[in-house]
Amino acid sequence: MSFCIFTLLIVGTRLVVSSRLLFDIPGPPLKEFMGGNGSMTLSIQYWPRIGVSQGVCGLSVSKHSTLHLRAHNSRALIAITILNKAIKHLLLKPRPRATPQLIESRGFQPETHTITTADGYILRVFRIVNRQLRNSGRRLRPRPLVLWHGVAVTSDSWLFSTIGAIDNRGLYRENNGILNDCDRNVTSTLAFTLSACGYDVWLPNTRGTHYSQDHITLNSNRDSRYWQFTLTEMAVYDIPAVVRYILQITNSDSVSYIGHSLGTAQMFALLSLVPDFEQFIKPFIALAPIAYLGHIESIGRLGVPLEPILRSFPGPLGIPVPIAQIIGIFVCGNELLVNLCADIFYAINGYDAQNFNRSIVPIDAAHSGASVSTWVYAHLAQLVVNKCFRQFDYGITQNRRHYGQATPPSYPLCNITSRNIALFRGLNDLLADNMDVSLLVQQLSVPLLDNYIVPDPKWNHQDFQLGTYQGYFVNERVLGPK
Repeated sequence: MSFCIFTLLIVGTRLVVSSRLLFDIPGPPLKEFMGGNGSMTLSIQYWPRIGVSQGVCGLSVSKHSTLHLRAHNSRALIAITILNKAIKHLLLKPRPRATPQLIESRGFQPETHTITTADGYILRVFRIVNRQLRNSGRRLRPRPLVLWHGVAVTSDSWLFSTIGAIDNRGLYRENNGILNDCDRNVTSTLAFTLSACGYDVWLPNTRGTHYSQDHITLNSNRDSRYWQFTLTEMAVYDIPAVVRYILQITNSDSVSYIGHSLGTAQMFALLSLVPDFEQFIKPFIALAPIAYLGHIESIGRLGVPLEPILRSFPGPLGIPVPIAQIIGIFVCGNELLVNLCADIFYAINGYDAQNFNRSIVPIDAAHSGASVSTWVYAHLAQLVVNKCFRQFDYGITQNRRHYGQATPPSYPLCNITSRNIALFRGLNDLLADNMDVSLLVQQLSVPLLDNYIVPDPKWNHQDFQLGTYQGYFVNERVLGPK
């Protein structure tokens, strides 16, 4: 996008993208770079106020891999030549895809489900269907399994750590050479690993993310009331709605729940407020568990002083998907800038270059920055400042209305009765700091199923989803004893 603006500023003329073939790229590889049907459209409007003549810079690539451009004059032809190189660069980089396309790209089949919560939010949940399972000799596990994402990402985050594919024999292999046997050789991408091992994997999307922005009465684009939710609503409405739906569809008594980051905080809040819900969650595996945030060292801490503003203006905060994709492809996909992008991720999550495959930095960037309510960010900022795990602080007047007291109550972690909780943590996690996790353990009154510290001193927050050695250090233990 910025490249097109640069071109227009130099040429100073109107650039119209329309019809004739300038270059051709073979059809099959495009499915790896673009959507499931091999098509992509990009169109940007430029306005006179930014110093260029009004016009449209756009492009369209069909499933037949043809690109059509036309110039109105010789100066525009120079611009098209430059733009043509940028477009080639775009097409030759991995094209970010949505959850269904990511699932299909590995040889599995996606299902899309819409679930309405008790307070009217409509969530989109994806299911990984493994039709090759019968050829692998493995049977479907008795319980469905939920993978719940963290903050500022979506269900996509479980699906792109390592390229792989399942063959018609039901064997899943990744391009790191590992053939998954669900025992000693376990692949890295957790969602596909679990599906290949017979689990019925479900991928929800929390309210407010671009997959789940519908509501039975509120318009997320126009109504600020849509965005007036906190960690509490995400916990007591989103999770029960999804779990009960899955139980009904699968005719099961319980689900396995694996959460990462904020996805763990939602479950801790739910089990503390509704302890009986533990009967439906067996087990609850918390990757990079979040509850207390008083010791975080992440660069995200710089946003804490903005809490009053975030609380005063409920709305979405994130990077629009098209912009995130442009950043991923043109910025983080640039060899001169990829290290800068990686350094930003390290500043958020913890430095671990050895365990972070630099080739997925552009993909990670393109799938990051998902919209989150400003109230959720305000809630997290409050947890950092107050160093306790408590409900949202609306201010004294509204607190009295919501809670019947001037200050928000803590989530009563001591009420949690589940004995099926496993914690997985890293010593180099700048968000789920080891001291904060230890405080969480102290507040739980039940013995843990597992309290695992990854035996790699550099293991950070993001390694639980994107770490090169995730299969060995995490996924093998998640699968448990055979």
